[in-house]
Amino acid sequence: MRDELQRYVNENIAYYQKLIAESERDPSRDEARHQMLRQLLADELAKDKKPPSGQALVSLLPMLLSLASALT
Repeated sequence: MRDELQRYVNENIAYYQKLIAESERDPSRDEARHQMLRQLLADELAKDKKPPSGQALVSLLPMLLSLASALT
């Protein structure tokens, strides 16, 4: 059961990363939807048991900084 949950979390992370990347390339993006996707990704990352690789951290840094500035 635990492995299934971890797989589900990993699938969600990949899915949200894909949607965010598509949204970032769209010049007419819905900013509220984009922020919601970023929050959903952050929530899934918090559930993730395995730490992300160094490259994953680098790719997530702009998103994490943006979320942090939005919360302050």
